[in-house]
Amino acid sequence: MVDVENRTALLWPRYDLTLNSLTLDMMHADFDLITGLLGRPATLHVAGLAGRAGRGSAATILFDYPEATA
Repeated sequence: MVDVENRTALLWPRYDLTLNSLTLDMMHADFDLITGLLGRPATLHVAGLAGRAGRGSAATILFDYPEATA
């Protein structure tokens, strides 16, 4: 499994970081890095938690690369 942690404050006034926007707004660079180095994962494991309006959301995404070692 590959695990990359990314946290941010609520940086944009009146912008609600929901589960629908979290991946593209906050995680695209991490996804590009991982898949650029290791290719397409065998599986993805995803869990998300929607926060209250204006408070953001949280997601955990695990990339499974059975053949990769570190």
